[in-house]
Amino acid sequence: MNQRVLVGFIGTGKKAKDEGADTYEKTTYRFPDGTEFKTSLITSILIRKLNPDKVVLIGTNKSIWCELAQIQPQTLEGSPLYEKIFNECFYEGNTKKETLKEWEEFLTKSLGKEFSLNIVTESAKEEIVEVLWREVQGSYEELYLDITHAFRHFPLIASFFLPSLYYLKRFKNLYIIYGMLGTEVSDVIFLDVVNKLVKLNEAIALSEHSGNFANFGEIFPELKEEFLDLYLKVETNRRIGNSRWRKLSQSLEGISGSAIKEVSRAYLSDKVIKELTEENLPLRMAKRAIFFADRFQFLKAYTLIFEALINTQPSTLEYNERKQRLESSLNSEDITLYHTIRRIRNAIAHGDENVPQEIKEILNSPEKLKEWVKKGYELVKKLTTS
Repeated sequence: MNQRVLVGFIGTGKKAKDEGADTYEKTTYRFPDGTEFKTSLITSILIRKLNPDKVVLIGTNKSIWCELAQIQPQTLEGSPLYEKIFNECFYEGNTKKETLKEWEEFLTKSLGKEFSLNIVTESAKEEIVEVLWREVQGSYEELYLDITHAFRHFPLIASFFLPSLYYLKRFKNLYIIYGMLGTEVSDVIFLDVVNKLVKLNEAIALSEHSGNFANFGEIFPELKEEFLDLYLKVETNRRIGNSRWRKLSQSLEGISGSAIKEVSRAYLSDKVIKELTEENLPLRMAKRAIFFADRFQFLKAYTLIFEALINTQPSTLEYNERKQRLESSLNSEDITLYHTIRRIRNAIAHGDENVPQEIKEILNSPEKLKEWVKKGYELVKKLTTS
């Protein structure tokens, strides 16, 4: 398995101010370990420091592609190809794609690692996504994104695409690297916080769209087992007393930490604990039915709302006895509502096409499907409070 892939951008660079010097302006970069390097292209140093298995670089035809020779000057700068690409970069300001392809192959062969050098237009947007999707293939443990150079929108687009790459490729770690320009020395920052932000987004998105809040255990590892157990109980309709939800809230409040944990606490309090704090099983099921209906997950929604109606009857009775008792206790309006929900539920659960026209019309309308779940919720509330 390949371990690391480095993604970066190459800008146009500035020519050195010394009159007659055939070089680009250099900056001294200081890494977290205290080492310093003077270079016109931080990418060349990152390749030496990180030793990635693959390097994916994006720039324009005006970028200083020749400066990649700084990775190993004694090997690369003496070649005729270097002279060719240096002339195109420095004097002509227009690197030809054919020359860049030769340079890519030369770097790969000379340095023993895979290079992918990609020219895009100055206004590139989806081109950047296409390059990353095409070139970041295979299995990697870590992805490093260097955002130091190039037009600002290039690394911005790549940063937004990082979470998608993470989910599709399942990297273990993501890092954004930035050479923060200083007056004398520019500090190189490794933004490992991106891993925590990806986990936060994943936890919120999963909870928001599926109701699964167990991934918050990745943000609060000391409560990981508690989140897993609570979610299992929610999904299996086990009774969870309000005292346990209060205990979870207290545990969360007792954990000091970063803003990421503060955001997580706020989300859990407002969108999970408050929604699921309900001693009454039928009402809790009915609430979740609305949750899934709002997200067009109608199989779950109608299974829950139908069973919530059945569970308004005493749990000491057998299932069929509860159904019979429910039907016998409903007035004419409510029995019609119950039968409609049952027919919708059966049609969805069994894929039944042979249904009355009224049910077909409901099945063909997301809004009507939501409406009938909400009617079921009101009936559950009525039955549990009467």
